[in-house]
Formats: sequence, structure tokens, C-alpha cells
Amino acid sequence: MRPEAVPVWPPIAGTYAMKLTRGGPRVPVRIWHGLAEIDGEAQDRALGWFCEIDGKTDRVERDDDTGYRCRVPIEIDRAWPYAAGEPITEAEYKFLIADAAHAREWRPDHPKASPWRPVNFNTLPPRF
Repeated sequence: MRPEAVPVWPPIAGTYAMKLTRGGPRVPVRIWHGLAEIDGEAQDRALGWFCEIDGKTDRVERDDDTGYRCRVPIEIDRAWPYAAGEPITEAEYKFLIADAAHAREWRPDHPKASPWRPVNFNTLPPRF
């Protein structure tokens, strides 16, 4: 299903996959309606639509001029409707989370370790 075939709003809660950049690997996305989460802890804020992208539920917001720095939940607009065209099962979602964590720890030059960068096939080791 193409993203333009999916209703723009409201999002549909569930698990999805998407690419963060052209030529990058697929990353898991979880979308839900409820309380925002930071480090697995529900925040005391209003209910809304939130998402988890590649296992992260928040991003760092900073202003170098004033030194202001805080963590805020990821906005739903960063994932929906881009991920809407590729729903996945809960099992595949858990596999993609575990595979990315394994890549970050044991294969730091693997594309899944840094999914926001496009894959450079010239630097990948041969598959055999």
C-alpha cells in the first residue's frame, strides 16, 4: 500500500517499518495514542499521538546560543504517513529492534547501526 492511499489523519496505531533516508535500511516504528514516553516512562502530559522510531521515543532539543537542552517526545509527523504504507507484525518489529541493537554493539560499520545515513555499498564487506 502506498502512503498516499492511507488516510492522512488520524493515524492508525500499530507497528510499521520505514526508511529514515533514501538508500538507508528499514527501521521499526511503533505508533500509539496515549501518554508520551521517555526512557520507557509515561510522561504526565495530555493524551496524544506518539511514535517510537528505531527504539527511541524522544529526541534532544537544544539551542546553542542559550545553552538550553531538553528531551522531548518524537512528533507523530516524523513517522506518519511515511510508515503507513508498510505495516509489520509485532514479531518483525521486535526482530528489527533487536537486530539494530546488535548492529550498534557488534557491527558498528553496518548500515543498521546508523540508519539515518545512506548505505554505501563500496564500503560493505563481501557477503561470502
